[in-house]
Amino acid sequence: MHAPINRTVLPIAREVITRAFGNLDDLPAELQNTIANIYYNSTQLLGAAKNNPGWVPTKDGQLADTKTFVEEVSFLSAAMESLPQFVAELRKLRGKNPASGLLISQGNFELTWIEL
Repeated sequence: MHAPINRTVLPIAREVITRAFGNLDDLPAELQNTIANIYYNSTQLLGAAKNNPGWVPTKDGQLADTKTFVEEVSFLSAAMESLPQFVAELRKLRGKNPASGLLISQGNFELTWIEL
């Protein structure tokens, strides 16, 4: 079961996304969703830590596993750092050939076709 959406985080995440990417309407829905999830989760996590000195991560009311928490923070940080450049490169590719698509490898087993 997923935690309820934090409605106070949504406008903050939306603003951060807009500053980093501009409008996402030109991107595939899957990529828009990935960006939204990463920036929402990161904004929520950073806000919790910033506004509560001594804050520690919890999950379902219990102290969260520190290793898992560090892995999640590392993933979110890396994604927020690399996604703007990735999206900029996708937009450049589309600008060169508007009818093109891009085959992206995800790991060793899955291939995804993204319509540009």
